[in-house]
Amino acid sequence: MQGTQLLITVDNGIAASDLIASAPKSMDFIITDHHMVPDKIPDAVAVINPHQEDCSYPYEDLAGCGVAFSVCRALSLAMHKQDYVDDVELVAMGTIADVVSLTGENRIFVKEGLKRLQSTSIVGIRALLEAAGIVKPDEDKKISVEDISFGLAPRLNASGRIAHAKLGVELMIASTMTEATSIAKSLCDVNIKRQAIEREIYKEALARLHELQLESSSVMVIDGHNWNSGVIGISASRILEQYNRPVLMITIKDGIGKGSCRSTPNFDIYQALKVHENLLIQLGGHKMAAGFSIQEENIPLFREAINLYAQKNFKEEDFVPELEIEQIMPLSEMTTEFIKELEILEPCGCDNPRPLFASEGLSVLETKHIGKDNKHFKCLLEQDSSFVQGIFWNIGIDSPCKIGDSISIVYRPEIHEWRGEHVQLICRDIALNKEQVSLNRDKLVKFYLGIKNKLKIGINSVTFTELEVINIFDTDFSRKEMQLMFCVFEEIGLIRKEAYKKETYYTYIPSTKKLDLTVSPTFCKYSFRE
Repeated sequence: MQGTQLLITVDNGIAASDLIASAPKSMDFIITDHHMVPDKIPDAVAVINPHQEDCSYPYEDLAGCGVAFSVCRALSLAMHKQDYVDDVELVAMGTIADVVSLTGENRIFVKEGLKRLQSTSIVGIRALLEAAGIVKPDEDKKISVEDISFGLAPRLNASGRIAHAKLGVELMIASTMTEATSIAKSLCDVNIKRQAIEREIYKEALARLHELQLESSSVMVIDGHNWNSGVIGISASRILEQYNRPVLMITIKDGIGKGSCRSTPNFDIYQALKVHENLLIQLGGHKMAAGFSIQEENIPLFREAINLYAQKNFKEEDFVPELEIEQIMPLSEMTTEFIKELEILEPCGCDNPRPLFASEGLSVLETKHIGKDNKHFKCLLEQDSSFVQGIFWNIGIDSPCKIGDSISIVYRPEIHEWRGEHVQLICRDIALNKEQVSLNRDKLVKFYLGIKNKLKIGINSVTFTELEVINIFDTDFSRKEMQLMFCVFEEIGLIRKEAYKKETYYTYIPSTKKLDLTVSPTFCKYSFRE
């Protein structure tokens, strides 16, 4: 830092008034940041943050990289009379990784940046795309938001979390593919170490959660000693997914706790920290993600105070997760063509999620646990002769449904390209239908003996016959079971439906031989459970 005359921050600095005040008077600062603005603004040449009350910029949800990029564009226009559009792929990566709103200007940055990623001139990105297994050498593949979120971003961030961020910088400025490939491999190795560290912290955090009996707390404040401060935010996110409660993970070293927060949409964690800043050393962040520091001895009081605040200002239902369903759809309409039409909504992410759909009355034909440790679940579903695969990711060893169940699901549809294109449903929620139907030979025999004489009397209107049968067997079988048994009799050739003068009739077809129930798809489908 010696001799430095100007320091420009990116994605930080708005909460660093005291630190900047202590810097040499010969050093100037330009702050570019997007975090919530504290009461005290740093004394700098310029503070550029769209959340400032006097900022007239028309879009306030830019990521930190988006703010910096906008400064570059403004400088280019002022100095060269032309817009700056280079490196928009980096803006797309940073915007996605920061999980900011994918609306407005952010949406434009990401959409254009993803296009540029396919043919980027930045060799470091190309090398990391290959090292992460996202693309093959010389492959012209469309890059998705998920490729960034789960592929590039974790690897680029890994070195900064558990080692030094300079490895990521070196990748971005590498001049040859050979150099970039070596660094990309190192980042992948570091990310594997990061994953192992995070798994251990997650286990310890869950144990601490149970020790503190926080399972029913409104806000989970979980502390531990010497956890890696760069990783605790990831563990907080995992615990949030499990309990759907705001989670504040605190790692303690030398009497000082450093906290990382993840919250639900209804609970503004930054505001909650501001209310209790008298107990904190420093704080900063956003509505759903924030950070802070605290004296170790203040943690119990802070845990109690923030929970009282939550109980006073929020109801229990505020923490109930909600899924917004676009439409209830029959499986027959969930086609590859329909899914391709949904691509017009891309890029999807925060505030612009991929649409969720629901389908009801699905029959479960096959089930299977898949993946490492069998933590994923796959099932074959059917509705009115339309078949589709459903996937539950990270469901654990418990099965959400079993063969023969009738279910309703909420899902995100996607096109799976293994051995050709076909529809696959990424399931987000499931409900077992209340009326669980099963068939067996004894039921069918009893039902047949009760209706045989009625079927033998010439031609019978379907509507009239079924109403009569329902009156006879109303206490023995459910209406669904009776409808299914009529289907079985039709499938094995015992009855036939025929149309005449806008009415449909049953015709009885006598049989002199024993009929095989297993030739009936309906019987096979519903005979798994007793």
